[in-house]
Amino acid sequence: MKKALVLIALLLCCLIAARFILRRSPAAAAQRPLAPVPSSRISEPLPSPGSAAAPQAKTVSPKPIPQASAAQTPAKQAPGARISESQEKLNTLEEILASRNDNDSRLDTAFNNLSPETKRLFREKYSRLAPERHNERGTIVFLLGKNPNSPEDWQFLRSVVTEPPCLSMEDCSKPVKLEGNHREIGVEVTLAYPAIVAVKQAERALKNGSAEAASVINAAKSSPSKIVAFTASQFKF
Repeated sequence: MKKALVLIALLLCCLIAARFILRRSPAAAAQRPLAPVPSSRISEPLPSPGSAAAPQAKTVSPKPIPQASAAQTPAKQAPGARISESQEKLNTLEEILASRNDNDSRLDTAFNNLSPETKRLFREKYSRLAPERHNERGTIVFLLGKNPNSPEDWQFLRSVVTEPPCLSMEDCSKPVKLEGNHREIGVEVTLAYPAIVAVKQAERALKNGSAEAASVINAAKSSPSKIVAFTASQFKF
């Protein structure tokens, strides 16, 4: 009986010793299950073989761009914005001049009581026209002489009646040889057409009570153009 108990005790000791040895051996350690990998590391890239693992760069979220306030945002001009009234008048004038239609009804209706800005644009247009453009220049003088009421208006009319005479239809600076030392009256009127229109508009204004108009007629009497001086001398006041 004692022998049996001793054998059992030895077997138990052997089993305990064997279990202890197995726990400490590398093979047993290799068989143990590994701890689970944290989910936050699963997506991390593995370092390439033979190189040190580089620290993972932090992802920087872009900062939101602040919206510009209404005061900071420049106002956009609406497409097809309406042009000014003065520019519209000038466009109409240029259309009539291009058509060369002296009987256009708009000459009597579309240019009454012109604004100072419109008159300025018309004077600039007059100055840009070649002196040989007698009809177009005379048309502009007619329109500006409708309601002269400022120093600039009267100064313009005085400058027209004192312009150097046009010497020929083709080139105002070059005289032509005249037969009998005189020209047909029709040609003379055409060459001096802008100045004659200015005289007639001044006469009309003087009859309507404008004292400034007398300065235009007096200036025309001293015009270097004989027909302009003669036209002005026929008006008595």
